[in-house]
Amino acid sequence: MTPTVAAGLTAVVLITCFALATPALSRPTLPFGVRVPADRAADPAVLAERRVYVRLTLLSAAAAAALCAFFPEIAGIALGVGCALLYHRAHRRLRTAKRSGGWHEGRRQGVTVDTTFRTDPVRLPWAWLTPAAAITLITAVLGWWRYGDLPATLADFLGLGVEPRPRQPTTPLAAFEPVISQAVIVLLFLAMTLLLLRARPDLDAARPAGSARRYRVYLRGMARMSLLGAAGVTFSLLI
Repeated sequence: MTPTVAAGLTAVVLITCFALATPALSRPTLPFGVRVPADRAADPAVLAERRVYVRLTLLSAAAAAALCAFFPEIAGIALGVGCALLYHRAHRRLRTAKRSGGWHEGRRQGVTVDTTFRTDPVRLPWAWLTPAAAITLITAVLGWWRYGDLPATLADFLGLGVEPRPRQPTTPLAAFEPVISQAVIVLLFLAMTLLLLRARPDLDAARPAGSARRYRVYLRGMARMSLLGAAGVTFSLLI
């Protein structure tokens, strides 16, 4: 197994775990981003969409893993796009089932607000950023250590792979391009996590206190998963 294939498989595993965890972490009354009454959270249509989503995601992951043998550079991207489309498919089918079944007919809908998400927001778990930062630092140290032994030209760096032809002159910018990419990835994941923590919370008006507690747990879990995702991507670039 080449390093590029190993990196591609690593990306496939991480994306698959993220895709499977995303609907599981949402609250029961918001499956796949569709608001449903509490007594419909375990409706057969909801359960069926969850099962179908898991099966199709695992099939997509298997196909992406097979694709790594031929095009490891795009396998992770293809899987990410595929999982997003599967999530959108489940969202649309559930929305159609809710509308055709009249799940909200005869019910009053309300909105609840918890101002503590602004006065006492969920803090960024900085400790979970340590793996990504450490991997980036290790890559920089290895690059500095090997720089003097590099050839006069280098293959073009393509993220999770390289293009052997044409080659480019060996310069600090070219040699440390993986480190630069890692730093950009870390900053992007950090910005995405901060936006997630500051997004408007989606609370259940019927259970304001309980849903607020669950949403805080959800935010902490998603923030940690996001920062671990940054570690996975930087590790792939290190390989």
